Amino acid sequence: MNFSSMKVGSRIGLGFGIVIVLILLLAGIGIVQINKVNSMLSQINDINAKQQRYAINFRGSVHDRAIAIRDVVLVEEETQLNALLTTINKLNEFYIASYNEMEAMNKTGVATTEELSILRSIQDIRVKTEASYKNVIELKKAGDTAKAKELLMHETAGYFVSWLAAINKFIDLEEKLNTELTNEVRSITGGFINLMIVMGLIAIAIAIFITIAVARSIITQLGGEPGDVSRVVQQVARGNLCVKATTKYPDSLLAHTIA
Repeated sequence: MNFSSMKVGSRIGLGFGIVIVLILLLAGIGIVQINKVNSMLSQINDINAKQQRYAINFRGSVHDRAIAIRDVVLVEEETQLNALLTTINKLNEFYIASYNEMEAMNKTGVATTEELSILRSIQDIRVKTEASYKNVIELKKAGDTAKAKELLMHETAGYFVSWLAAINKFIDLEEKLNTELTNEVRSITGGFINLMIVMGLIAIAIAIFITIAVARSIITQLGGEPGDVSRVVQQVARGNLCVKATTKYPDSLLAHTIA
């Protein structure tokens, strides 16, 4: 159907219809993008940040236990030794609490293959380190400080270093994952803003085009401005056939009226 042959209401309705479709399309894209961003933010805040927090708890516990084990070898009084052992047990309980919470989270399937691999290595070195420093403690309790110190220097200390390195690797991974997700969120929001601007400009352009086209088609059919044409038609209707009027639209209502 030719645009000029359409009724005025149909032309206006077409223009508004196109604009409404663009608005609905933009709203639909916005909903999809917002859901995607919300999912990414949930991954950052509800999963990765918690995993990183638990790993930081691991690191604090391991670091402080390494210092406490060193002091176990150095102290001479039994009261000091017992105080250190109490501290070590509390640090171990703190580690276990964070470990259990992380395990419960990972059972829901939120952890990646890489995360699980690093966590397994952390657990493996944890078992070796705890067994080693328990032997240091037993040697110290038995009064063999020299052997306790030798074991600490040649085995236990190395295990602690490896344990901390594995934990730091996991923390760095979580930071990397969060950085990647944050950059992706920024990319999505930036792209959506650009899309809103482009589609908004298109809607404005279509509205302007439809307005001009409708106005031009009405003037073309009438032969001039509606008010001017109305006055001429009224004069002719009253019998004034000498009314003077001009129009550049030969097939218009005004042209046929004054012919």
